[in-house]
Amino acid sequence: MSKTIAQHILGNIAACYVQPEGSRRCELHLIPVSHLSQVVEPRRFVEDRPEIFGLPPKMKPHPADQANSLVQIKFLQDGAGSGFSCGVSMADSETMERLEYESQSVTTDGGQTVVETFLRDALGRFRCVHRLSHCPGDRGFRVSTEIINESPEVLSLELLTSFALNGLSPFASGNSTARLVFHRFRSWWSLEGRADSASLESLHLERS
Repeated sequence: MSKTIAQHILGNIAACYVQPEGSRRCELHLIPVSHLSQVVEPRRFVEDRPEIFGLPPKMKPHPADQANSLVQIKFLQDGAGSGFSCGVSMADSETMERLEYESQSVTTDGGQTVVETFLRDALGRFRCVHRLSHCPGDRGFRVSTEIINESPEVLSLELLTSFALNGLSPFASGNSTARLVFHRFRSWWSLEGRADSASLESLHLERS
């Protein structure tokens, strides 16, 4: 089970900050208020799938999902990742293994609500501040991430995200990628604001 750290109703969206069981991480779930009652707990372990039947007993039950984070960070000092993503993605770096939720604050100024979530490195090298801002009438959010170096050494950033997309979909406990479509508005040379829709499977956002 996941623990809800905080839930903020911002317009017609609920910003839910969640900590998965057995983890010190913090996930951000954005859920339409009208659909909050339909959210289901994700399946954290898999025991009945053919692909795990041959695994040794010490690897069962096998994780179906891992605890994620509302941001992704990688420093130049981090070693290479593992598994299929090694050399392909900078996500889930060594730093992410030590990134922990610390605290949260909410301020309102002139109608604008800002939720600041503070994360810290377990080794005490840095702190991370994730900001989510919302104004009345907005149909979306502004998000940003700040890194504060608290160590005497130079930390060279290779990856710092303003958000991380996880939990697809919060309304299904199992694999639902075959019926989900990802909508983007692309921006590059002469593509500014061009709508692009693709299935999650075609984008490889599916369970391995």
